Parts: sequence; structure tokens; C-alpha cells
Amino acid sequence: MEEIKAKRIVRRVIGKSLCGIADDPGMAQRVLRIAHEKEARKNAGTIGRGKLAIAALVFALALATTAFALTRPAVLNLLTGNAPASAQLESTAQSVTGIGSADGIAVRITGVVFDGENLAFSYELENERPDTPALVSAGPVINIDGRPFPLTSCTAASDVPQMVPSPHVDVLPVRRNPAVGGGAAYTGGLTGGKAACELTFTVYRPENKFAVLLDPDGMQARADSLTGDARAEAEDSLVTLRSFRNAVFTTEAELERRLNEGCTLIDGSGTLYDLPENSHLAETAQISVTFEFDASVAFACDFAGAGDRALDGAALHVERLRLSSLETYVDLWLIPPENTESAARGLAQRYGAYVLTDERGEPVVYSEMDYMEDTTPHAVQIDGQWVCRYLARMPGLLRFPESVAFVAGGEELLRFDLTPGE
Repeated sequence: MEEIKAKRIVRRVIGKSLCGIADDPGMAQRVLRIAHEKEARKNAGTIGRGKLAIAALVFALALATTAFALTRPAVLNLLTGNAPASAQLESTAQSVTGIGSADGIAVRITGVVFDGENLAFSYELENERPDTPALVSAGPVINIDGRPFPLTSCTAASDVPQMVPSPHVDVLPVRRNPAVGGGAAYTGGLTGGKAACELTFTVYRPENKFAVLLDPDGMQARADSLTGDARAEAEDSLVTLRSFRNAVFTTEAELERRLNEGCTLIDGSGTLYDLPENSHLAETAQISVTFEFDASVAFACDFAGAGDRALDGAALHVERLRLSSLETYVDLWLIPPENTESAARGLAQRYGAYVLTDERGEPVVYSEMDYMEDTTPHAVQIDGQWVCRYLARMPGLLRFPESVAFVAGGEELLRFDLTPGE
């Protein structure tokens, strides 16, 4: 039993960050925003923008709805929550129709955003028997025009399926059934025109029952000590959990017995605990959903291969600078005249962190998407050449300026006019 206790709070961290740091341009942006920062602050401490804790990353994928969500396109709400969206993001959002059902679970694809390389999509999961929840996973690939593209993130990830109805704590009123979610995929090489998509969802049900183990430090376990909105939110979640006929509450002392009985252990959000013994699920259905989107509706300004520029003591190489409705991708190198690690480190120390500025010299403003930020350079060796490399994936801009400049070391090293790419 000690082994089970030691592992009880461990969960898989799913999905790659669409706005995280990656050496592979095929790593798509993680677009799911933290929809309920109040709960995250209470359970994981204050979240610094761009410096998200692992717990917050997992929590962000579990939540995707707010009261404001009901009044705007689902895919935009998935991406930015209740924050404003850029004109470019709004213009590239598409409402789509894709419906499928099996074993009492209905799946509806509700919208997509495509920026020419990255695809973000939103969906709804509805359970016709809400008193007997199921777990639903998506992927792990999405087929587009007959080609498989791995999902880089998804609320209903293949290894951490999503519960419907969803019992998670959120700002009231909460959409529990249908539960909402979404995902992303990198779709490099996809041409324009209508794109035919197919995404498969898998339904799982417990062989016995779900055993709910609440986090003792979470809002649900502390509901009686809370007041106001926090108490109402926690109690609403608990009411949902108590309505499940195929679920029982459990304690640490009862874990071994529950697992031996064939119960499936979940937390208060309906997320599976990552235990070797926690495998008492039966696949009851697969739901294939097809839909189309217009791949020609995309916005991006791409400056890959823009040429090198001579600086004082270095050459600036633009491997890629791409600004789209979904992401801002920076891959710039400072190449020292002396091909050594120490020379590259010297450039990193000299120039330090970068910032992108608009036509007025003010820092650009990014959309309120979830991301990991690292504006500092790193000395790396690429094909035998030591360089000072700036590599970052950030959200799309909230406002696309007339031009954008790359500034480091207090110097404007380059500036580009923003003209949408073909």
C-alpha cells in the first residue's frame, strides 16, 4: 500500500506546448488556455505569465469553459478564454459541423482555426445518461485528406481521457454536459482549399465503478470551510460527483480495497490517477467524426530565409520569423566570427533577452493564450557551427502592427514590414 500512496498524486503531463520552446518546427502550439485561474491559484499558487507550473499545465487541459464561453465562437473561447481575440484570429475562425455518436455519447466538432501550419479545433461531448459518466479520448492522430497528423495536445488526450459529464470546479454556471474541449495538430505541407478531416474518439467505462479520491488540499475537500463563490463552485462540483450512480467516494485508507474490487481511481475533476493498478476500464465504443474546413483561410507573415545581416562582432541569421493568427515563432541566430562555444556564449551574454516591438517601438502584445516563455538566447552547435540562438514559440499577436522589430542588447537588430504570406 505504501507504493500506491507514493504514486497517488502523479499524473501524466499530456500534449506538447504549441507556444512552448521546441527545436522541431513540427511541434505545434499548445492552445488550451487556463479557463479558471482562480481555482489554479488556490491549488497551485499564483501563476506567473509565461512561467506555468506543471500542475497548472495539466489543469489547463482539464478545463475549457467559462460563463463568457457561451457568448462567442467555441474555438475562440477555447483559445483565449474571455480575453479579446485579434482581428486575424477572429477572421480565421471557422464554424464546422461534425457529429457522431455511440454508446450514449455524442461528439460534435464545433470549430477550427488554421494558420497555414497549425490547426486548432474545439468540440463538445454529451452523455445521454449523465448519471453514468464515461471517459472519452481522442486521437492520437487526426486524418486530413487521408494523411495522419499526430495530435500535439488535446483535452481528451489518448492517455488521459476526459470525463463526461465533467465534474471539475469552475466559475458558475458550468457546462458539465455537454463537456467542452479541444486540441491541436501541426499540419505542415497541407495545401489550400477544402480539407477533409476524420477524428476518432474512444469511449471507456469502468469495469466496476469509479472511485473518487479528492485532493485533501483542493476546493472540493475543503468546501465546508470556504465562503461565497468559492464554496458555491466547490459544492456544485460535489453535487455533480454525488449524482453519478457508477461512482463512489474513497479515501487513502480504502485505496487498496477499491482497486482490488476493480474500481477505477479518479480525482475530483474526473481525471485518471496514474497508477499501474488503475486499469479497470473497458472500451465500449469508437466514434469516428468527419468534418471539413477551408485551408485557404489562414493568416501568416513568414520571414524564413530572409538573409543574413552583418552586426558588430556577429552575423544575424534569420532561420525563421513567423507571425500567424495562432503563434509567434522566433528562430534567430547570432553567428560569431570565431566558431567556438565561448564566442557564442559571449554573444549570449552581450545581447541577452530579446523583445519584439511594433512600429512605435513599443513591445508587441500577445493574445491571452497559454504558453511557455523563454526570451533568453542559448549557445548551441548546429551542423558544426556554434551560434547564439533565440528560439521561442509565443501566442499570436493581439494586434498586428505595420512592422515588427527584433530588439536585443538595447539594439534594433532588424525590422520587417508585416505582409501576409501566400
